[in-house]
Amino acid sequence: MNDSRLTDPQGNRIDYSCGNRGFKTNISKGKPHGTTPTLGSVLGAPLVVNQSQQSLWLEHVVETENPTGKEYYWLMWYHNNGCPTIPLSGVFEKSDLENMLKGLANFVP
Repeated sequence: MNDSRLTDPQGNRIDYSCGNRGFKTNISKGKPHGTTPTLGSVLGAPLVVNQSQQSLWLEHVVETENPTGKEYYWLMWYHNNGCPTIPLSGVFEKSDLENMLKGLANFVP
């Protein structure tokens, strides 16, 4: 499995960060991922921690090619060591998140 974490200027992998061909965690914005210093989280805690201690985070993301300056987000799963579980992304805007929440509110009584 490829390590899709971002790197610092010295080339060291940054926990709780992810990048792919189109987007990457915006580590210059947001809140730290819990006690880990890496910024990028919209909230200061994961949305979910499953039985395997993997955590789901809502993150700020930026475009890696041809940036438009739009605000984007993604939901990213991380292993308990800070590595992304997969390098794929489902990027969305805040208005999309509002629509997701409406749909989830109808699903969860």
